Amino acid sequence: MRKFLLLGISILLLAPLYFMFTGSFQEIYGLLRTPPLLIPRILTLANYRVLLGTPELARWVLNSMLTVGGGVFISLLVSFSAGYALTFNFRGKRVLTWMLLGALMIPRTAMLIPMFVEMRYLGLLNTIFAAFLPAMLYPFGVFLAKLYIETLPRAMAEEARMCGAGEWRILGEVIVPQCRPVIGILCLFQGVGLVNDYLWQMMTLRFPERMTLAVGLVSRAIEARHMNLPNPIGLRMAAGMVLFVPLVCIYCIASRYFTANPLRGVRQW
Repeated sequence: MRKFLLLGISILLLAPLYFMFTGSFQEIYGLLRTPPLLIPRILTLANYRVLLGTPELARWVLNSMLTVGGGVFISLLVSFSAGYALTFNFRGKRVLTWMLLGALMIPRTAMLIPMFVEMRYLGLLNTIFAAFLPAMLYPFGVFLAKLYIETLPRAMAEEARMCGAGEWRILGEVIVPQCRPVIGILCLFQGVGLVNDYLWQMMTLRFPERMTLAVGLVSRAIEARHMNLPNPIGLRMAAGMVLFVPLVCIYCIASRYFTANPLRGVRQW
């Protein structure tokens, strides 16, 4: 019974992805067929030719790579620095921890307007920096790094401190190498979030040469209606499948750190 239940849930979860995949290879009359065919009879690559033939596609891919790379790096830097600092007993630690928990309860959509105003005053609109700088505001990453660092044995950090190592050196050479599972989780969550962060990137990146892959492909699919292309629905499904590829790549890269040896790469003092 349990196997059939899991099979049914899997089918329900994978059905939209399957219909989006098959719909990206169909003409408009195949997509509008009622009831839809599980196995399409006529397949075409016209939708992908329109999307992949866009002159700015290479630029969009590069902008997305810079956005994801910069956002993940700055998020890890802030998360582990703040998490390492919050593991020590100092005056005000409890207040900062409760403020961090409170920040987790604020939906990100409620912060879009303040962040947009901040980027405008900083003069960063229509730049790649505006696309990934808000990634440093990641309370979940700080809280997860803090909880994981508190479980690590402090003997190695104390030994490095007795040998004259500073706090930044201890963090980079002793603490961070033991946090490979957390690094993998944060890279996965932040990477997927930055690839799918269409709303924020659409607000801050308006020039075609500054768009990321998500904004560019979606805008290209929306323009199909005004360009009198025969299959705007298929273009949107093809755009969704193209955006699905970097998500799989991010998962494949980050997943190997989930079960990594936490003591590998730790410097022996």
